[in-house]
Amino acid sequence: MKREETMGIMKKERFFLNLFVCVLLALSAAGCGRKEIARLRTENDALKSVNESLRNQISVLEQSMLKFKETDWYHYQQGLDALKVNDYETAKLEFETVVSNYPESTLIPSAKMKVKEAAAAIKRNP
Repeated sequence: MKREETMGIMKKERFFLNLFVCVLLALSAAGCGRKEIARLRTENDALKSVNESLRNQISVLEQSMLKFKETDWYHYQQGLDALKVNDYETAKLEFETVVSNYPESTLIPSAKMKVKEAAAAIKRNP
């Protein structure tokens, strides 16, 4: 064999050897990718579970909030907040709600006084 032929064969062998190494590296990287995908899926499932749990907690808190809004203290505080911003109509309605809906409330005397106060403010500021 001539030297040039030998060099050509060696170049081809080197090319195929490099190609083989590249293919092996690609296959090995693909295997790692599958492992990573499996790990991410597992993590995603765990996060979905946490998300569902948090949604349930939000629902419970929203229901508690609604129950809180059905108390004499809530309406009384809403009335006080309305007075602070000179919203006398809303204040009067909130205090009247305490008086009419919560007859056993300890806030009744104060709420009645606040109804009168709001009504007077409405007359002064039509």
